[in-house]
Amino acid sequence: MKTAVLEMLLHRKESETLDFKRQQYKFVGAPDGAKAELVKDILAFANAWRGEDAYILIGIQDNGSARAVVLGEENHLDDASVQQLVNSKTNRPIRFRYEATQIDGRPIGVLVIEHAQERPFFLRNDFGGLKARDVFVRRGSSTDIATPDEIARMGAASAHRTPPTIVVEFVRRGMRLGRTVRVTSKSLIQRPAPHQEFDNIFGGLMASRMIAMTSAFEPRPAEIRKHLEGRAFRTELRFWVANEGDVLAQDARLKLTGPKLEGLEVLDAWAFKGSPGEFATMRGPLQSAVRVHDRRDHWEIAVSIGKLQPKDGRWLRGGLYVGSKNPCRWELAGRIFDDQLPQPIEMPMVIEIDAATDYYDESHWRKGSGEED
Repeated sequence: MKTAVLEMLLHRKESETLDFKRQQYKFVGAPDGAKAELVKDILAFANAWRGEDAYILIGIQDNGSARAVVLGEENHLDDASVQQLVNSKTNRPIRFRYEATQIDGRPIGVLVIEHAQERPFFLRNDFGGLKARDVFVRRGSSTDIATPDEIARMGAASAHRTPPTIVVEFVRRGMRLGRTVRVTSKSLIQRPAPHQEFDNIFGGLMASRMIAMTSAFEPRPAEIRKHLEGRAFRTELRFWVANEGDVLAQDARLKLTGPKLEGLEVLDAWAFKGSPGEFATMRGPLQSAVRVHDRRDHWEIAVSIGKLQPKDGRWLRGGLYVGSKNPCRWELAGRIFDDQLPQPIEMPMVIEIDAATDYYDESHWRKGSGEED
């Protein structure tokens, strides 16, 4: 967490969005009664009437109207263990996290309970002295049980909140192109041709890709030809995503399915090969948000979007590589899923592919003397 945010919190009073704890919560090896104190505080802040994230600072002592005192706390909670405990007992998952950080040169713990969640939250079963279905709520600097009227208002407020409105567009060469895109897939055919024609076909691609390679890893002509044929045949498409709603998208994902068409080829970063002569690396595929699955009778494209803040948008890493020997209109049935959506968002997309032919001069695949391998 940024020091500026912590400094701001240290100058605030305890409220529906802030609490100071001198010592860490009892957790590892503690009885349920002790763990219940942590669960109760998280529930109370999650149900609080607030317009921003809530924070519990651990290792901090309240100091009235002055800056809070940093005592420090070296005993940290394990975020995954706390998540498992709390969300295995509540009626729906609560979005929160635990962070270990420091301020004034001393370690402290921070619990962050996210804003804009569907309420009310409560325990499904009794736990450590807490009663099932009791709705705890933070009021000012204290915790209480919500009244039936408050609980009704929580439900009404959640029902009227706009869910995430996620949109997806194709991106090519850094330009957003909407949900319908048109590309050209070129098949290369050998014929005698002057050097100028070869240069026109590839537009400097060979130079930009090959000049930087050292002579020790210089690719063979066959590798160059295969690579450039693939570059001419396939077009790389990426994705731009945005959340136009007022609620955080927590774990958004897009699933696209399209029929298998004659001559159509679909690849992801795992299957697409880089320039010949480059060192093989798993970094690109591992960081890609796009995976292509070749099913028996259709193609399936899984796009991981992840967390997306309201009114925010971004380009996703990795892409899709498509080509077709025949002109086609590939219609994709798309559905966006997220834990905050009552039902998936339908997101159909279309790729129109024109098929074309270009020619190359075989002599340009040779390197100096000798025949191609």
